[in-house]
Amino acid sequence: MPPSRMRLLVSDQRRRIMPPAKTLRALGLRRGMTMLDAGCGPGFFCMPACRIVGKDGIVLVCDTSPPMLRELRAQKKRLGLRNLHIRKSSDPKIPFSDGCADFAMLGFVLHETATPEALMGEVRRTLRPGGRVIVAEWHPRTTEYGPPLWCRLSVRETRRIVRGSDLLVDRDWSFDDDTYFVMAHRKGAAGQHGLAFQAAETITRRKT
Repeated sequence: MPPSRMRLLVSDQRRRIMPPAKTLRALGLRRGMTMLDAGCGPGFFCMPACRIVGKDGIVLVCDTSPPMLRELRAQKKRLGLRNLHIRKSSDPKIPFSDGCADFAMLGFVLHETATPEALMGEVRRTLRPGGRVIVAEWHPRTTEYGPPLWCRLSVRETRRIVRGSDLLVDRDWSFDDDTYFVMAHRKGAAGQHGLAFQAAETITRRKT
């Protein structure tokens, strides 16, 4: 999204539709975790994530847009957030080390990159064994708001991209008529599953 429309990404309407803190908790983010928010924008998910992971946790964020990052740095300074680490990325590269995150969020980002497979490969690289990734995307149908139809990804396409990065898809579900989640994890040791979670698709599904 162009920086000129930045405010739409953190609007009250968007927060009412998908409350970020409630959604992240339902998806499995917990105190003490290290979360990666790739393509973080002005902070819709990562700002509440800082409160959820607490002082013993870390939130790693990156974006290709300098205006978005300036907004985040201003918020970080204003709120005194010591657990928020901000870096500029260069699509599709993620500027954080291998195996640094327990939990990764791609919030309506995958459709924006020209190389979604490469971006997912970078997400896998940054996840610890057993770490979880959540991909949120738009259904490829006409909606009141959201990106153009030509760039949207179907659930099947998103699952294919995720699996192609050697991540194990746990499940997918619609949040509402407009958007959906795909949950996956990085393979761990033999017999090790992804992070334990409740029935997140039930908790996070929006009642329409």
